[in-house]
Amino acid sequence: MKKFKIFLIFILFLTPSFSLALTTEEIVAKIEKSYNSLKDLSVDFDKTWVSDYFKKEKKSEGKMYLKNPDKYRIEGTDEEIVSDGKIVWIYSKENQQVIINWANQSKNVFKPNQIFLNFKLDYNIKLLGEEKIEKVSCYNLELTPKNENASITKMLLWVDKKSFLAKKIAYTDQSDNQTILLFKNFKRNQGLKNSKFVYKIPKGIEKVDMRKEEGE
Repeated sequence: MKKFKIFLIFILFLTPSFSLALTTEEIVAKIEKSYNSLKDLSVDFDKTWVSDYFKKEKKSEGKMYLKNPDKYRIEGTDEEIVSDGKIVWIYSKENQQVIINWANQSKNVFKPNQIFLNFKLDYNIKLLGEEKIEKVSCYNLELTPKNENASITKMLLWVDKKSFLAKKIAYTDQSDNQTILLFKNFKRNQGLKNSKFVYKIPKGIEKVDMRKEEGE
C-alpha cells in the first residue's frame, strides 16, 4: 500500500497540474500586452458576412493595418475604413461615397485597436476553451459588451496561444448580422508611416462630412 501511495505521488508530480493552466484574466493580460508591445502590425484577412434578414452570405478579403495607439486602416473589397485616431474615413465602393466623422463619434465602426488594446474595459469576458484554427492552437473567448447600446452585441475571439494575437473574430451587430474575420500573414513593426492612416479621397467621389453636422 505504501508503494502504491509513493507511485501515485510520483505520477502526480510528473503530470502537469491543471492549476498551471492560464486563467481568463491572465489570457486577457497577455493579449493586451502583446498588442501594446507592437509599434505597428499588418495582417491579411478573409471576411464572411452573414445576414439572416437578407438570407445571404457574402465573402471577401482584405488587409488591415494597425499602429499604436489608435491608428488603423482596413482595406476590403467593398469598403475602406481609415482612421488617424481623431478622424475616421469610411469609403463605400458601391455607393461611391466617403463619410467623414470624428473617430470617437463613430459608434457603428469596427475599431480593432479598441478591441485588442484594452477590451476588458468594454466587455465581460469568458473563456470557452481551446480550439485549433487552421492548425493554430488558440484560446477561444466570448466577449459580451457591458454597454447594452453597443453596436456589437456579442463577439467570439480566437487568439494564438503562442503569440496572443487574434487569429479569428466573429461578431454580431444589433441587426443580428454576423461578421467573421480570419487573419493570416502577420507582419510586425514595419515602420508604417502616419500618412498611411490619412485617407486620400479619390476624385469624383461624393464626400459627406458628418463633423460639420455636429457643429464643427
